[in-house]
Amino acid sequence: MQHNQATKILQLIQPDAYAHSTAHAVEIDTSGFNACTIVLLCGLNDMQAALTTCSLTEGDTSGSVTTAINAATLGNAACVDAAGTAVPLSDTDDADCIVFHVNCVGRKKYLRLNATQADTNPSTVAAVAILSR
Repeated sequence: MQHNQATKILQLIQPDAYAHSTAHAVEIDTSGFNACTIVLLCGLNDMQAALTTCSLTEGDTSGSVTTAINAATLGNAACVDAAGTAVPLSDTDDADCIVFHVNCVGRKKYLRLNATQADTNPSTVAAVAILSR
C-alpha cells in the first residue's frame, strides 16, 4: 500500500479573513484511522488579536462532541509545547501555527476543533486535519 492511500486530508477552516468573535467548531470523523494531526494557522495579519478559545473535544456521536481533551486545550496546564511549557492563548496572535497530534486508538469516534477569535479585530485563520492509519 502506498502511504498516501493510508491518509486523508480534510480542510477544516478555509483560509480567509473572518470577522471578530467568529467561532469555529468543526467535527472530524476518525472512523478507520489511528491518528489525527490538526494544523491551525492563525494571526496572519498585523491586526490579529489572540484567540479566546482553542481546543479539541471528543464525543461518540456527531453533534455531541463536548468532552474536553485537556492536553489539547490552550491555556490549560496540561497543554504543553515541545519544551514542556504550558501554552497560553495569548501566544496565538502573531503568525502562529498550532499543531495537535492525537492518537485516536481508544478515543471516541469524533474530534472537534474549537477556535474562537477575539472580539477586537478581524483576523485570518485556516485549519486542516490529516488522518492516518
